[in-house]
Amino acid sequence: MINPDKAFDILLNSLNNEAEEIRISAIEALGNLFSEKAVDPLINLLNKDKNENIRYEAVFALSGILHRNHSEKVVDWFIHALKDEHPDVRERAIFTLGRIKSRKATEPLINLLTDEDDLIRSLAASALKKIGTPKALKVIEKYEMRMESKGIKE
Repeated sequence: MINPDKAFDILLNSLNNEAEEIRISAIEALGNLFSEKAVDPLINLLNKDKNENIRYEAVFALSGILHRNHSEKVVDWFIHALKDEHPDVRERAIFTLGRIKSRKATEPLINLLTDEDDLIRSLAASALKKIGTPKALKVIEKYEMRMESKGIKE
């Protein structure tokens, strides 16, 4: 039987492999561990990796970890991911922040209601509804009225 610490180290080392498929498999495996120990290496990928597929997989893995183990550090990085240039990364970050009802994400999500991407705006509105703070709901009400006046149904 393989030592769990050794297996974890192998996965961490695989994050540096040149082959994208190996790196993605390592990210998925780390995410499936739901371990707080995987958070820093995954956040590091979000910060430094230029490959949008790698960043997306890192966000997806962190989403699973956050769902199991609420961590302010991970919430902060999901808020940071709202500014990622890759739309899939941003979408997953919005979805996750809404799912965990992160009050801390209210202002950054409100800012996304003016994003040029229709889907990003719609997801941000949905996340704010899930968060459900009085401020979020008031902003959503105004946002939906604006959309209705433009003939857009969110």
